[in-house]
Amino acid sequence: MKGVDAMQITDAMAADLPAILRIERLGFSPEEAGSADQYRDRLEKLTGTFLVAKVAGQVVGFVVGPATTAAYVADWMYE
Repeated sequence: MKGVDAMQITDAMAADLPAILRIERLGFSPEEAGSADQYRDRLEKLTGTFLVAKVAGQVVGFVVGPATTAAYVADWMYE
């Protein structure tokens, strides 16, 4: 389609953090939303499984989690 920017999926970087936090706060209450410190830690520890979706260079979504063969992701996996 002409005029439509393709979505790109890339590894999350520190420069993406403000947009990631904005999206996080849109989806969760202040009590439930992850903090900047938590997301900085995830950027360091979950390299390769912390991805952002970008359209026209702007972060429009993200996914983060540990890679595991377990059937479910447990809270302790983020520690």
